[in-house]
Amino acid sequence: MNVNIFGKIILYVCVPAVFFATGCKVVSNMSEGEAEQEVFQLVNEYRISIQLNRLTWDEAIARECRAHSENMADGNTDVGHEGYRARFDNICAAIPNAVFFGENVAHISSHPEPAQYALDLWLANATHRANIEGNFGLTGVGVAKSESGEFYITQIFIRIE
Repeated sequence: MNVNIFGKIILYVCVPAVFFATGCKVVSNMSEGEAEQEVFQLVNEYRISIQLNRLTWDEAIARECRAHSENMADGNTDVGHEGYRARFDNICAAIPNAVFFGENVAHISSHPEPAQYALDLWLANATHRANIEGNFGLTGVGVAKSESGEFYITQIFIRIE
């Protein structure tokens, strides 16, 4: 057998098999703040691509998102929408003309592009897609990373009148 062909077999067959068999995690070096801004940008790019308005960033909303993501990352709450009513009430206290609320959450582990992957997951789900495509004007994103490097992402959408 040609040594060059044998080397290619090792490279293309054995190395990937060892990589996946050993459970290597793909960890993103993206910071929490970078992930927040990337989710915000990607969602707006998607909305513009389907002729919807650009969402405006609101820091009061982002604070609620960050708190929820931190609670999920710390294991204080399950990944999901537990406590959404309190988050909406807190946002209404800061934005009195808020009338409608939508929330997307994601738990991303072992992915090099967590923001893009979160968007892809949300767009594949009818409820999350409806939030992204909804009649909203304000948004905020909060990201928390666990000690193991997993991303917990919350995005809240607000309609004001």
